[in-house]
Parts: sequence; C-alpha cells; structure tokens
Amino acid sequence: MTNLEQSDYLSALLDLKFIPVGFKFLKTKEEFEIFEAQTTKNKTAYCALLKKSMTKGLIKATVKNLNCPGAARALGLMEIPEIFKSGVHGLKMNIYKDVNISKSVASNVIYAKELHYGFVVGPLADFSYNTDVVILLGSPYQAMRVAQSYTYGYGIKKDITLTGNQAFCSELTATPFLNQNINFSMLCSGTRFIAKWDDNTLGIGIYGEFVKKIIEGILGTLNSIEPNAKKKKIIQNLENKKLSLQNIDIKMNENYYLDCYTLNSVKKS
Repeated sequence: MTNLEQSDYLSALLDLKFIPVGFKFLKTKEEFEIFEAQTTKNKTAYCALLKKSMTKGLIKATVKNLNCPGAARALGLMEIPEIFKSGVHGLKMNIYKDVNISKSVASNVIYAKELHYGFVVGPLADFSYNTDVVILLGSPYQAMRVAQSYTYGYGIKKDITLTGNQAFCSELTATPFLNQNINFSMLCSGTRFIAKWDDNTLGIGIYGEFVKKIIEGILGTLNSIEPNAKKKKIIQNLENKKLSLQNIDIKMNENYYLDCYTLNSVKKS
C-alpha cells in the first residue's frame, strides 16, 4: 500500500478533518541536503511547522530552524543539558510539584536515542519514501477507533506515554518511533497556544510501518462498531477518493451493542 493509499484510507475510514501527516528523521547533513523538500526559512516550533506543512507540502528543518528547545531535545537535534536531566528546568516552569517529580518526568519522557541532523514533515500522501511516523489529528471518537483497531489485533495497549506536555515532539513522534507502535496525546498548552488547535482536537502517533495494521484493524471492527450513519459516510468517503469497495464488506445493523444490553433487571441478593 502506497503512502497516498494509506493517507486516503485513513482519511476515509476515520472521516478525518485534518490530513494524515508523515514525519521522517534525516540523520546526516548529506541526507538533509538531497531530500527533496522546501527548507523552512523562519524559526518556529515543530508543532506549528507540522500544521503549516498540511497545506504547504513537505518541509524540512534543522535545530537552527526551531525556537522550541523541548522539540529539539525530543527529536534528537541537540544533546540534553544537565539542568533538564536534574529536574531543575522543569521545576522552574511550575508544571511539577517538586524537583523529584520533575526529575522523574525528565528521565521517563521518551526522546530520540540518536542525534539527527534534521527532519522532514508534511502530508503523508506527498512522501515517496517510507515515513518513520504518521501523525493523525482528530476527535476523541476518531482516537477511539484507532484504539479499537489496535485492540482488535494486539489486545490491550499497556504502555501509553502521556504527560500533557511535549505533545507533538515526544508523545506523537519520538514515542511511537522508538516503541515501533502507536501512542496518543491530549496535546499540550504550548501547541494549543502556538498552533491554535481547538479544544476538541487530540493526536495519534503511529510508527510508519504500523499504519497498514491500523487500517486493517479499522476495517476489521467497522461493522461491529460503526453506526449506520457513519457507515454511509465512510462509503461516501471511499467513493469520493475512488477507493475500491470490492474487498470492503460494509453491513448495516450489525453493531455489537444492538444485542449487548439485554439485562432488564437485577435480582436482589
């Protein structure tokens, strides 16, 4: 399945408002220079750059293009300074109760383990190379569908990393990449301020090679989960994107919950 097909299926099956975004690490200066994408001209935050890329196409950047140290640390664009490891930096931000909590967070938040020269981010459909991570922005319902997809094929997701901070750089990029899996994020105050996401938007990060499995899980749970109105919308979305319905058997009135809640009374003990 090509990146374009993956993007179209995710958008159609989840009825996404925002297009799926791809991300790829560029490990060396040479790799950065030969990758065909525009280089951002201004200093900005990673999350704001990601949102911009949704409409502007593939954009590449280095640490020189970022004004957010948190993203530079999480994406492996700079060494992690001792003041951050010690918890002193986090405590000064007044987002942790004490220095011990701050230090604990600093040691457990997931960052890239290797240093990278830069990265490229943009519409998944525009990537001609494999992506390291795919990021979806959506509603709680759409995140539920991804969670159900994962559970369908793999069981309970036990290792979600969630802090409410460093949403795009750590929770949605570094974490799914290093765990080679999926992760969810409620986003963070910083990105909601800078990139202007609305209060009902959250994020899902998916390891690049895992996207096909998520699509399979969404299809596998579609008839049992989706109500008729959403099934009709999905059919319309698939047709609009000229995606074949030949191997997708969508059936109405087959939701698991139609016959699930049958307990009318509870016997007194």
